[in-house]
Amino acid sequence: MNGSAPGNRGAAILIAVAAALVVMLAVGVLFALMDRMITGQLQRESEAQIRLSEASALDAMIRIVETGGPPEPGTAHRFNLGGVVTTLTAGVLERTDLRRGGFTTGGDATPLVVPSGRFLFAVTPENGVTVGVFSGSTTERLGSYRLGRTPLLTLASPIRWQGGDAVLLALDNGAGQEIFVVSPSGVQHSLTTVIDGLCRSSVITSGGAEGSELLAVSNGGNRGFVVNLRSGLSTELISPPGTCPAITPSGEVFGRAAAAGSLTLAPPVTDVFFEDVNRDGRLDMVWAGPRTLYALTSRGLLSGSPSPGASLLAWGMIEGSLGLGARWSMPGGQTLWTRLTLDGFSPYEPVGALTIPWTGRFFGRGTVVAGTVPGGVMLSSVSGSYSQQILEGNHFVWGDADGGDVDVFAPLSGGIEAVFNPLAGDGFSQHFDMQSSLNALNTRSSHRLLIFDDFPRRRVFSERERPVKQ
Repeated sequence: MNGSAPGNRGAAILIAVAAALVVMLAVGVLFALMDRMITGQLQRESEAQIRLSEASALDAMIRIVETGGPPEPGTAHRFNLGGVVTTLTAGVLERTDLRRGGFTTGGDATPLVVPSGRFLFAVTPENGVTVGVFSGSTTERLGSYRLGRTPLLTLASPIRWQGGDAVLLALDNGAGQEIFVVSPSGVQHSLTTVIDGLCRSSVITSGGAEGSELLAVSNGGNRGFVVNLRSGLSTELISPPGTCPAITPSGEVFGRAAAAGSLTLAPPVTDVFFEDVNRDGRLDMVWAGPRTLYALTSRGLLSGSPSPGASLLAWGMIEGSLGLGARWSMPGGQTLWTRLTLDGFSPYEPVGALTIPWTGRFFGRGTVVAGTVPGGVMLSSVSGSYSQQILEGNHFVWGDADGGDVDVFAPLSGGIEAVFNPLAGDGFSQHFDMQSSLNALNTRSSHRLLIFDDFPRRRVFSERERPVKQ
């Protein structure tokens, strides 16, 4: 027994040493893992700080180009933001086509497209109603919101809500309407109300100050309702024949209270818009329908129809040229143009772009006009010296989704095709190499700035350039 004691002691010592080594190894591994975690966390924090600083530097570069124009190739602008040093080096300036973009909504449904201010809202029937929100400046998807309801979507319209751009949705629940206001950050307001006759073809306008937002709804006739979007209370209104009740962007109501049981017979309205049509510095109101065109200016309510039997084919505003004008089909089959002058509407001899068979509303500024023609969207110089088709199809949505001129969108199965600011025409593109550093971390990327118009209307959009995969 005594002879084995030294052996046992030796084994115990070996075991103790091995255990100590295991503990030391575990502690080392633990410290290594902790070091890796801390290092990884610090790197993630640095990368996040760099991304934020780069976004700020890019925004600053855009402001520089908007106010001072494109910098000379090779010019470097250095920004030091929160300890992150970001350098943007300008490349060669090149001509570029109209700014185009694509939006993917997912699924096979063709979305209901609603441009609103600086955003594009795409409404699809996914698990009820889903609202996708996209940036009009970058085409990036900003969010997707499911209302989680199954009622029939009646209509959707752009709206200003609490000073921001949003979309208003009306859903029919069988007993009335559920109204939702959705912004880029989600559902901002909802209420249940009853609006008689509300349907997909309803003509609606909205406006008012924060807390007193109003909605005017008409079936196209000169009777309709004004709805308080906070309380849901509605009042029936009547307006002159050839118009419909409407709300100006500032919240002024056009129309008077309708007497109970009164009957009206008036030509329908399909479009209401606000423009300074007589160039007096104030917004005027314009109504267009299959057989009528009316403008409410400081001179009163003016009719643009050349004949009681004339059919309205196209209407719109070309700033600095035609002004407010319209294309008519006369009872005998001939085509006639009228335009608004100081003395009211009068016949106008079409030239250049006005000889193109525009259909529906067209848009113009300076020397360029854009609108729909059979089978697509056309862009033309007012003189008619050049014309080009920029989109194909038969269904388009016009509106502003990037804070610039009017844009045009073609809804497709699972997505949207867009041409931004066609009135701005072609522009320039300039490549910028971006390098950033924070402590020992360095990043590099490249961006392309798209520059349209000239000062003081210069507009600049950014696109991140991704390296081509080899």
